[in-house]
Amino acid sequence: MNVLTVSQFVEVMNKTFGELLPVVEVEGEVSEFRISKEYLVYFKLVDEESSVQCFCFKSQLNYPIEDGMKILLKASPNLHKKNGFSLNLIEAKPSGEGSLRRAYELLKKKLTKEGLFDQERKQELPDYPTRIGLISSSQAAGYEDFISTIKKRWGLKIELCDVRVQGEKAPEDIIKAIEYFNSSGNPVEVICLVRGGGGLEDLAAYNSENVVRAIAASRIPTIVGVGHTRDISLADMVADKQAITPTNAAEILVPDKSEVSREIDNTVSLLLQHLKRPAQVIDQYQMDLEQYITNTLEDMDSKIEQQNRILASFNPKQVLARGYSIVRNKAGEVVKTAKQSKKGQELMLELSQGNIEAEVKNVDI
Repeated sequence: MNVLTVSQFVEVMNKTFGELLPVVEVEGEVSEFRISKEYLVYFKLVDEESSVQCFCFKSQLNYPIEDGMKILLKASPNLHKKNGFSLNLIEAKPSGEGSLRRAYELLKKKLTKEGLFDQERKQELPDYPTRIGLISSSQAAGYEDFISTIKKRWGLKIELCDVRVQGEKAPEDIIKAIEYFNSSGNPVEVICLVRGGGGLEDLAAYNSENVVRAIAASRIPTIVGVGHTRDISLADMVADKQAITPTNAAEILVPDKSEVSREIDNTVSLLLQHLKRPAQVIDQYQMDLEQYITNTLEDMDSKIEQQNRILASFNPKQVLARGYSIVRNKAGEVVKTAKQSKKGQELMLELSQGNIEAEVKNVDI
């Protein structure tokens, strides 16, 4: 029998884990939860007989967790050279109605404290949008309701991002769709997220912290229409406008063509009546018409100003003016993550006014 050093044994074990159990799913109760240095998370996953140490970065937690909460985690087994055996977390989510509800309340409290649900930070929806960005599944309950209602009320262009609205990949799909619409060179005027209703587990994607923050960060106004449910999702709360159903979202976004047609007919009829009246009412009619034209022009100016603000928000110079910078390497490529740089590398920082040449002193990944 070969005698192994401790380091060799650890290496063999980790290689064995990688071949036999690269990823495991484990369910248990959280114990001894703590955060070190504000970004390293440690806790134990326990049941009636056993416990195992778990580790992750704070940024990996899409849901807040605490001691006593039951969770289902996906992780990689690992034997650390000094800290022993642990599960390195890939993903974790609450398990069971009680834990889901507790995670919902914890995240709701946290985001409320940050002001993400404040009415003051919300944008106005456009009055008469001509292009709508729709984030939903073409197979989801409520999708057809939304589309058919839009077609009945006022036919207009709808650009669909077909995403998963349920399951572990749903949050990632929804976030990518929001980012896609916001980065488009020809942006839509409003983003609409719809799906049918369900319980807390069904709506997990719409209570994901990353999804909520992506909606809050959208430069394009947003409306969320989730079908009837006893719980209001956090996505509903952070959106610029909440609709109670997908159909209601369509009704909020576009007017009914038949109603608009009736209003026009009534206006024309009223104008004709004015024309038939004696000469003394002509002056009043002229004043009314001038006021109508003035109001219409002011409304158009307001809409143009709103569109200009949206276009201006996509200007990189506006971002730089707020104190951000664009980092490029010598080849002119944009450096987005620390992994793209190394110690001693020369970088160019583009600011709102001027550039700075810098040298990387340390890389913290």
